[in-house]
Amino acid sequence: MIGFIRKAQKRFYDGPALFNFPGRRISGYRSPNVLIGQWLHAFTVKHFTVSGRMLILITGPFFVAGLTTLLTPVYFLSLTLVSLFIVDFVVGWLLRPRVAITRTFQESSDCHALVRINYTVRNIGRLPAWNLYVDAVPLPIFLRPADAAIPYVDHLGPGEEVQLTREIVTERRGSHLLPLPTADSAFPFGLWRWGCHGLPTHPLLVYPDYARLSQIVMPSRERVQHRGISAGNRAGHSMEFLGCREYRHGDNPRHIHAQSWARLGQPIVKEFREETMQRITLVVDVHMPPLAQWYKLTRRINIQFEAAMSLTAAIADRLHEDNFTIDMLIPGHEDHRLRESGRDHFWNILEVLACLDEVTDVAFPELSNDDMVELAEIGAVILVLLDWDARRRELVQDMLAAGIQVKVIIATRRRTTLPLDVPDATVVLAKEIVAGHVTEL
Repeated sequence: MIGFIRKAQKRFYDGPALFNFPGRRISGYRSPNVLIGQWLHAFTVKHFTVSGRMLILITGPFFVAGLTTLLTPVYFLSLTLVSLFIVDFVVGWLLRPRVAITRTFQESSDCHALVRINYTVRNIGRLPAWNLYVDAVPLPIFLRPADAAIPYVDHLGPGEEVQLTREIVTERRGSHLLPLPTADSAFPFGLWRWGCHGLPTHPLLVYPDYARLSQIVMPSRERVQHRGISAGNRAGHSMEFLGCREYRHGDNPRHIHAQSWARLGQPIVKEFREETMQRITLVVDVHMPPLAQWYKLTRRINIQFEAAMSLTAAIADRLHEDNFTIDMLIPGHEDHRLRESGRDHFWNILEVLACLDEVTDVAFPELSNDDMVELAEIGAVILVLLDWDARRRELVQDMLAAGIQVKVIIATRRRTTLPLDVPDATVVLAKEIVAGHVTEL
């Protein structure tokens, strides 16, 4: 009995498998009241159809009235409604479908883009399946179906297989976990659903939505970096032609310039040098000042933070187009530190930006000495900040004192005064970023 109670308690605190199957545990403190609500919600959306929920709401008052009054019509009406639900429940269980369902879709998508979902449903039972609804469970809050119609199969015989599709629209960046794929039957009366669920699928990663920048006025490029990045190992790049000189013993004969040899009467070879790319660090601020309680209650998302992530993605895109090698540093999140690491580095930056969340209960952290030494070696930094206070001012002053070329961009909800002690600073309003009006910095 003690073992049974412990298993039941563990299963309860793990949350409903429909939304939180093994492997996706709820992190942090797990409130019993919240978990009770999640279990009730999962049970309702999994088994009750819309008609079934309406019938329960209608039957309840009549059933109570039938127990407390001697009026025969009320008693018969409540008995009829309850009997209808019981018959649907029992017959649906006896003819419940036994199907195998798989769901596939792309791993990543742009914000506000259509995502096509493909389903394969196969009847593995001995009885036919009627009135099959595929993925009738509501989607997460920032994903919505492009069409109100749910994938539906009227009849699926034993051993038969059907291919279905559905399109959803992504409304916000992030890593979105879809519920388990389900195939449920509402046969015979459409009040209660019996069905099966498939294996979990990978999250849908939605990149930040941004308007491309036409220009970024960068800090001075006169500084010579101590550590250059070779561009020869990148696709589409090659050695840079420097000039011609006299042939020396050991030179590659393939580099002989025949026209110059014929003109001067002595061997001339072409000289090349390794092409290097300028390196820059993108510092991203995720520490928001405390928000008013009314703002949290009236807004589903933090507009300022979302605008800052969009602007950071636009900056990374512009730098990538201008052949900069980008290091990304997020103060307080050392596990998200990114350094240039190949052709897909820009997409790695977008993946990190897609999964970032704001931090409101911790002050802006200080950078370590190792980070400051590395930034000094790189020599150029772009800071995307969410606020301007003493700690951020001190960080910028330390960078300037170390000889680092700094460009400060402050994404804010209200207009603020530019920091006078920073030579290259820009204040951008969040609503202008979201509207796509920011085209250069």
